[in-house]
Amino acid sequence: MKVSPRPSLRVRSIAAAILLALGLGWGLGRLPAGLAQEGSSPAGSPCRLLTRLELDNKLVCPLQAVTLTLHVSSSCPREADGGQSQVVALTLEPRLGSDLRGAPVPQAGSLPNDADPSGLLQLGPLPPEGLSLPIRVLALRSGLYSLGQDMRLRLRDDRGREADARIAEPAVLAVNPCSYGGQERVRRLYLPWAGRPACQHSEQAADIVLAIDRSTSMGSSGLALTLEQAVSFVQNVNLERDRVALLAFDTRADLVSGLTADRALLLAALRGIRPGRLTALDRALDAGAAVLGPAQGRRRVLALVSDGHQTGLGDEDEVRAAASRARRQGIRILTLAVEGGEVAPNWALLRDLSESPSRTVRVRGGDDPSQLSQAFRDLAELSGCED
Repeated sequence: MKVSPRPSLRVRSIAAAILLALGLGWGLGRLPAGLAQEGSSPAGSPCRLLTRLELDNKLVCPLQAVTLTLHVSSSCPREADGGQSQVVALTLEPRLGSDLRGAPVPQAGSLPNDADPSGLLQLGPLPPEGLSLPIRVLALRSGLYSLGQDMRLRLRDDRGREADARIAEPAVLAVNPCSYGGQERVRRLYLPWAGRPACQHSEQAADIVLAIDRSTSMGSSGLALTLEQAVSFVQNVNLERDRVALLAFDTRADLVSGLTADRALLLAALRGIRPGRLTALDRALDAGAAVLGPAQGRRRVLALVSDGHQTGLGDEDEVRAAASRARRQGIRILTLAVEGGEVAPNWALLRDLSESPSRTVRVRGGDDPSQLSQAFRDLAELSGCED
């Protein structure tokens, strides 16, 4: 049998070299763009964040808002190629404890404090001088709170690299029980005021704005119960003669339903209210007065349903000033002092807004549906009384 001669060692070496070159060329051609030279994914950014937290008040009562300011600057070292990166995007995950609530303070023309659906704040590029982000924070209960320990920051530099950071040193907030906060509250303070003068019913038609507090201090279960029992107001107000508008507010006031005598429309609007964040009672009063507008031969009534705690921007003096503006326009203010999720209502402020205890309904046991339902019936009755 004749056997073919084996190729020489030189021929085999040349063939192997050709196959190797072809194989490497095919493989490089399939590498993702940008990885052909480095052969690996980009490393994390060498830039580092420098953080500092500052509290404007370190000792407060429950539901008393404070301003927590986060100061952030960056440090980017010079790299091997002689260049120096810049931070072009900064994201904050502003996580707080379960008994804390907070929201960034709006600043016109400064920071794009946009929150995506996951709750992250997109702070945009980091200026060379750094940035400061004020956050309004309040505690629902008394205690010591380490603010910032759960916050997370993520940066991206101009080369597309990212890095994570935490707050270097949290700020400690001390929340004193005071006279109404947390579990230390005195239950006997919640007895209803029983001595309201008899109501003299008016024959004049009325426009009524029912403004409901949907803020955090009301508590999600407290708000749900309030909306459920607010049906009693709609069912007991005289819609054959009067018209009702529905307003929901936290730091902003939204008109849920304009002035109408359609009971079914009002009940459907109540079901559409969702929880909000902090509270701006002055904005609710101004918005309610705007809905009622000038007098046109009808009585005008603004019925405010709230726990009475101003936890957004502004203080109680601004709330009283807004109420005074409404009263000067001839608007009658009624208040329903409901008990929030973990706090007693601010009875003194709500009484001042209406200028009379006889125009304020107070609930005994905010978690008692029958009591809350009766309070809304009382509020409906007051809306039909003479001034």
